[in-house]
Amino acid sequence: MSELKNKNTVDEAYDLVMKMIFDWQLKPEEKINISYLSKKLNISIVPLREALSKIHLTKLIILEPNKGYKVSSILNEQEMIDLIEARVLLERYASNYVIRNNLTNVVTDISNITSQMENLVINGFDDNALTFIHLDRKFHSTIMEATKNSFVVDAYKALYSHFHIARYYHLRGEIDQAEVVKEHNKIIETIKNRDVYSAELALMKHITDSKDRLLNQKKFNF
Repeated sequence: MSELKNKNTVDEAYDLVMKMIFDWQLKPEEKINISYLSKKLNISIVPLREALSKIHLTKLIILEPNKGYKVSSILNEQEMIDLIEARVLLERYASNYVIRNNLTNVVTDISNITSQMENLVINGFDDNALTFIHLDRKFHSTIMEATKNSFVVDAYKALYSHFHIARYYHLRGEIDQAEVVKEHNKIIETIKNRDVYSAELALMKHITDSKDRLLNQKKFNF
């Protein structure tokens, strides 16, 4: 029971700190004071350190030798473009695999995920932006994990693209939720129809359109 409680506390700390990063309560390049954060979140230092260690893997925070943790910088425009291009390569492979192997269970799963996202859009989700981001990530991860190729899946996870994009969106103060849901439904349709070419195009368009919606906005100094 104590192990389960500790796991739950670590998960809770992880979610709370991630939300602070997305909301810019912890700003880019800000040093993280663990003692202060522990008191603010009312979570003991041990599980908080474990949570920070997990977040470190996402590259949203970095560990500086002899200095401790600090929030990482926002990706610059070229880094964002490079990240998106890497996603396109991996997700094209995954969609191709799902169709050629007729993995209908994947269609069911990503349809359910998109329905949940659509409900958030319909009902308004100012307080559920993080939930929307997690569902978006789950949609794409479900397609990737269906390949059962550990090297591809690990490479995709290492991008943590949804987290970096979420922070970038904070600069605009909005998430293109309606467009995302519409594009997800198009991807689902092409996979359901087992149209390899159209599925690749739909995924590429979704990912690159997301990039364009971000980068065609007012330019920011990083």
